[in-house]
Amino acid sequence: RADHLSEFKGGSEQLVNRVQAGLAIARFFGGRVEAISDMEKSLANAASLGDDYTVALIAHALGEGYTQLGDFERAKQNLHSALDYYRRNDMRPYVARVLKSSAGLHQAQGQDAEAERDLAEAGRLAEELSLVLPPDNSTPTSVSWQDRPIAEQRPGKGVLMLDELRKIPLFADLSEEDLKRLYQMAETISVPAGQLVLQEGVQGDSLFVVLSG
Repeated sequence: RADHLSEFKGGSEQLVNRVQAGLAIARFFGGRVEAISDMEKSLANAASLGDDYTVALIAHALGEGYTQLGDFERAKQNLHSALDYYRRNDMRPYVARVLKSSAGLHQAQGQDAEAERDLAEAGRLAEELSLVLPPDNSTPTSVSWQDRPIAEQRPGKGVLMLDELRKIPLFADLSEEDLKRLYQMAETISVPAGQLVLQEGVQGDSLFVVLSG
């Protein structure tokens, strides 16, 4: 939550900036278009910290945001920046995601051939990745403290596991210390089908991660 940001002060600047970036992104896509300026600030902060991973993540979000706003030149610049980083680091799942966003940008400009090209490449990558994923019935040979259900670590808090946070792009390469700090502040909630969680146009103060459903 936004009002819990002060609790991160003991964490790294990188962690604080990522949380602020996540909140800004959530606000923008929740209908608060002015939050795009906070996304730009977080991108600049990430760049000054040498956090290229977060720069790419925010650039991707900015690319989609500027596409929505009709600022196609800025959208293109940000998507190209994110795509370049992911290609250089062979981060194929991320490449596929940005390619889909790039296809959306092309479609918004009536560039159907370019959109089809990006979607085709994203599809090929998805197919390649599906061939190297482990089988669904694979199980770990041992369970570490970090992998135990949160119910065993913090009674009454559900079944969120620390590894779930590691799977979230925004937090994927945080240090173990920062990840644990974030983990201890997280709260697992169960929302009945049909219940309103977010409403467009209403300013949000929380970052939600959907684990299932």
